Amino acid sequence: RALMVASEKRAATVKSLGESSCFKILAKDIDRVFGNDLETVLAHNMLQTHMTGLPSFKEAPFEVVAKLSNAGTALKFTEGEVIAAAAQSELRGLYFVQSGEIGVMSDDGTATHSDHDHFGDQFLLDHTLEFKHTIMAKKDARGL
Repeated sequence: RALMVASEKRAATVKSLGESSCFKILAKDIDRVFGNDLETVLAHNMLQTHMTGLPSFKEAPFEVVAKLSNAGTALKFTEGEVIAAAAQSELRGLYFVQSGEIGVMSDDGTATHSDHDHFGDQFLLDHTLEFKHTIMAKKDARGL
C-alpha cells in the first residue's frame, strides 16, 4: 500500500533475517517511471482492460484504447456528491466505476452503477445526443 499512496506512512519494519539480497521499488520510482502514482497506473490499466471488452471498442486498435484510457482522470466522490448535472453537457462521456456506487438519474428513472461497471459510452460515439442526466455518488466512489 505504501507504493500506491506515497503520502501514507509505512506500517512495517523490514529486517533481514539472514544473508539475503533483494530489489526495492519505491513510490518515487513508480512516479518517475509512469508519471503517476501506482494507484492511478492500476486504475488506468483496469479501465483499458475493461474498454477492450466493450462492443464500442472491440474493433479499436490496442494503441487507440490505451491512449483513451490514459486520457481518463482518476476521480473520487463522497456519498451524495453531484458529479454532473443535466445542464453540464461538457461532462458527458464514458465513466468507469472503480468502486462505490454511482446513480444516473434521468426522466426514465435512476440507474445504479457499481464496482467495475461503466456508463455513458454512447455520448462518445454520438456527439448529437442530448445530455439530460444527473450523475451522483450514491456511496463513496472512485472511478475514471
